[in-house]
Amino acid sequence: YCRRSSLIMGITTDTPPQEEIPQEVVNQHPEGEDVQDETIQQELLESVQQFLSKNDGYWQKPEDGVEGKVEESERVYESMVKDKDQLHRILVARNFHIKKSRDLFLEQVRFRARWTPESIDPASIPVALPSGAIRRCGYSREDCVALNFKLRLWKADDYGASSEEGDEKRSDDQLFQDGIDEFTRYILYCIELAISSMKPKPVPQKFVVIFDLVGFTASMVFKRNVRLMVRKLIYIAQAQYPERLHKCLLINAPYGFSTAWKLVRALLDEKTASKVHFVSTQSVTDDFDPEVLSSEYGGQHAEYPVE
Repeated sequence: YCRRSSLIMGITTDTPPQEEIPQEVVNQHPEGEDVQDETIQQELLESVQQFLSKNDGYWQKPEDGVEGKVEESERVYESMVKDKDQLHRILVARNFHIKKSRDLFLEQVRFRARWTPESIDPASIPVALPSGAIRRCGYSREDCVALNFKLRLWKADDYGASSEEGDEKRSDDQLFQDGIDEFTRYILYCIELAISSMKPKPVPQKFVVIFDLVGFTASMVFKRNVRLMVRKLIYIAQAQYPERLHKCLLINAPYGFSTAWKLVRALLDEKTASKVHFVSTQSVTDDFDPEVLSSEYGGQHAEYPVE
């Protein structure tokens, strides 16, 4: 059953064996420790530089059918090597394993060069943004910025569509890919918006998500665009913004969602999965003050606006 369900989602639960991480590394750099370890960060950067010196022209190599953006990659690279917080998040996400951290660093550079998350134009998400499917909703009791994902407002089939003249000339495959791309930009836009409103340290530089499952139907599981968008969302959260999710509260889970959850769960690493919690609407107040929480969830705040 698990194997069949995984194939429906377009994944398999079979995973290759992982390299064993030396215990002394784990002991020396415990996960979640809020320190800036100059030594291991320098070791990571040296590994990156050695890789690039042996792979001339790496930034221009195509990826997923898209030509590499050399200038943008170099700009992102120069920025990331100076971002000690991001280097630390990468190392924590890969358990301070240098090679795996190096690979994630390079992956992030290429991804950011392609999508430029920090400068996404709202005009490039014309269907997604006005829907209000994702919006900021204040701060949690721990002062983490909060996002509210309303599944009932997520109209995956509409993404990528526009009223611009010439749309009728796009092939079905192009319309499909345009929908995935708009969703990608939407997720990045919302996460960057959340990051820009995080309170200064020592407040955790993370966000809490209230994921409202009202509107879920079993038919979603069988829709190719929905499956790919879910995978894209999880990929972005885990690989492009590691150590940014503090907690995800799943509320209003309908009957039958358990099967879909098994499929989604197979895509999550253990650390991310441990942050996802099924909760009742009433218990959301454990994480949010009533004056911050929307009245829809038992709080006193009016509905938060679309941004």
